[in-house]
Amino acid sequence: MNKKGVISLIAASVIGISLIPQSMAAVNVSWVIDENVIERRADREMYGINCEWSAQKLEDYFIYGEDGSQSPHPQFPEVWKDTMVFARQAGGSSQSFVWKNSIGPLSQRPAQKMWGYQNDKLYLGLVEWLQAVYSATPDAEIVYTLNFVNDSLENMADVVEFLVGDGTINYNGGENWAEVRKSLGIENPVKIYTWELANELDWSGDRWKVDEYIEYCKKAISIIKSIDPDGKITAFVSTAAHANDVGGDGTSWENWHRPILRELGDSIDYLAFHYYYPAGYVRRADVVFDRIEQDIIDITGSDRIKILVTEQAAAPNTYTYNKDKPYDYCLPHTIWGATAVAEFYMRMLLRPSVVATNCHATDSSVWTIVYSDENKNLKRTAVGEAINSFVRFGVGDVVKSELDTFSKNESSNIAGGVVKDADGNLNILFTNRYDSEPVTVDFKFANGNYRIKEIRKIHGDVRSADNWHRAGESWEYNNPNPVVVTEDAPSDSQPLLSYTFDPLSIYAISLESTSAAVTEEQRAAEATRRFIAFGNGYDNAYINGNAVSVDSEYSGMKAFINESGSLMISSDMLSKTFGASLTWDDTGNICTASIGSRSLVFDLLSGTVTEDEKQVSGMNPAMRIGDRTYFCLRDAAEIMSYTVTWDNRGFAVLGSGGSVPDTFAADFIYKAMIGG
Repeated sequence: MNKKGVISLIAASVIGISLIPQSMAAVNVSWVIDENVIERRADREMYGINCEWSAQKLEDYFIYGEDGSQSPHPQFPEVWKDTMVFARQAGGSSQSFVWKNSIGPLSQRPAQKMWGYQNDKLYLGLVEWLQAVYSATPDAEIVYTLNFVNDSLENMADVVEFLVGDGTINYNGGENWAEVRKSLGIENPVKIYTWELANELDWSGDRWKVDEYIEYCKKAISIIKSIDPDGKITAFVSTAAHANDVGGDGTSWENWHRPILRELGDSIDYLAFHYYYPAGYVRRADVVFDRIEQDIIDITGSDRIKILVTEQAAAPNTYTYNKDKPYDYCLPHTIWGATAVAEFYMRMLLRPSVVATNCHATDSSVWTIVYSDENKNLKRTAVGEAINSFVRFGVGDVVKSELDTFSKNESSNIAGGVVKDADGNLNILFTNRYDSEPVTVDFKFANGNYRIKEIRKIHGDVRSADNWHRAGESWEYNNPNPVVVTEDAPSDSQPLLSYTFDPLSIYAISLESTSAAVTEEQRAAEATRRFIAFGNGYDNAYINGNAVSVDSEYSGMKAFINESGSLMISSDMLSKTFGASLTWDDTGNICTASIGSRSLVFDLLSGTVTEDEKQVSGMNPAMRIGDRTYFCLRDAAEIMSYTVTWDNRGFAVLGSGGSVPDTFAADFIYKAMIGG
């Protein structure tokens, strides 16, 4: 391929990306970043973990001996480092979990029935769980979910004392539960981020009415505050809020949280929302978030109460595993599920009302963050790697940015956010959810130039790419398409002007300020990556920042003709640059062209264009000259949503996203097309 010197030099030295020309379907967007404006704070609690209490042996927490002994898995601290930084152990099991039966010597613990089918002692009790969390993150904060169903108010008082007491006061009389905690190996009080008032009582088991829930909450809050006066309190939103239904009876979902805000608004700090989203439609709950935010303000008079998404994850296509169709079940921990989680995080960064989230779940087959492989080694799934990236690069001040096609209330195949960390680095977080299209982003910063300091990429070749493993006759799951994680620290000091992000990937890119200058010519080269230009008689076409030889790439100058004021391109060029699929009938006179989402039939003899057997008005006919068939460039470009402008020097410029070149950019393109 012939790339003219000035284009090659600039693109290679400034951005260091592949110079292979992109097709007309290439995705190019701009990202304007204003580092001077802070939109919100993102603490590490935005990227928390959730799991369930379980009456079974857990190989992702423990190593089990042949004698029945259990010991902490030695790899747990390292695999969960920078990943389990904020933890919740709850869900449906929390309303069966009797905490006093989960502490003390393992051999003396009574059985607890979990999920209606497990009836065994808890190998991972309250103390073991906290010790595991602290082994990865010594200063982790905890969401503790109180049992409203089968535990007593007295035990509720005792667990508050057990977790946050210092031993100097025996609040509830009898046993000094803070001293018991110390004797079991947890010397310091537990950092409780919030006391969560039960879990999904409106949804499972004997469904509670909201008035019943409010009255029990009042009792619980009084108990909590008597021991932990500064403790933060969380009540939950309707479990079926995303379905606009409570309990399946057609009642509006708002009739759960609105009475809670009216009755408990002065006593609570957070509302908990659970969201398991379709992987392809993460923003499904926008209406719910908008309504909760507005109701908090309308009912309480301020936005003091914030939102905790205490359970969130991509939903599977099915909850029944079929080893012949594993993707439908395993979807949440594939690269497709992980990119959905990344999109979710970046959508939450757009909402200052959301201050914390918990991704489900540590290892529950359908939802898995860390798993034990066939050799009992602990590894992170793609979701675990995504959480790790956000914990490492997504904590700090979220700065103002505008990324084309991504916003709070629109769906997109890309998502991004920018966070300034404690060291002053600007961290770019980005996910490309296209199956095969790379996305080139042009960056514009308000406060100077930045170079790439570090790149972390999580990538899968197909949506089903997965690192999760299960053995056994009924499972036999070991995906041949792995998710690959790469980390790089480039030495190039050149400023970042644009970057191309691979499909099905999650990126964290850390930037640092650089004094390296950027010339106007370099900026023009980057700006013109959003343009494609063709002209009859020019040596080169211009494809997304690259000069491409018409002779070598498009079979010579016969690729173009001018006809009645229109630039016509050959069928070969239509296929190569637009990705069009062309089929011919037996006579060779009727061509069906699939361009983008449209299927058009060109009759060369009659000069007509039809679609769905109806004639299309305003579209130029195809024509045959010699051994070639030509199609109107403007018609094809507009189908692909390109803006078409003519330069007075005789070439057409196609701009993505409505882009029109300024004079400097047009001159730059012209020089590249004539070989300058």
